[in-house]
Amino acid sequence: MMSLLRIALLSAAFALGTAVFGWWAVPLLGLAWGLIARGQRGAAVIAAVAAMLAWGGLLMRDASQGPVGDLAGTLGQLFGTSAVAVFALTIALPGLLALAAAIVGRAIRR
Repeated sequence: MMSLLRIALLSAAFALGTAVFGWWAVPLLGLAWGLIARGQRGAAVIAAVAAMLAWGGLLMRDASQGPVGDLAGTLGQLFGTSAVAVFALTIALPGLLALAAAIVGRAIRR
């Protein structure tokens, strides 16, 4: 139960940080989480899941306000892939950034 609460709060922080400061907030918050939660098992994975949920929510918000599907289709054609792959990469990027930054933060704390 506490892990779900941590994920929810951290996800809100990632979403707010991204909305205010842009994508740079993801590795910075991941690093901070790694420093804070160094003793917790799976802290880096929690950061990755929270970042992916946050960006998924931001993507859904943007999709409700504009033609995100058309943009993903165009980008997919440009890169030689499908629109689904564009969405998957959009959500995977913050997860990987947060995961790596949290691992670095945990290593710094040791």
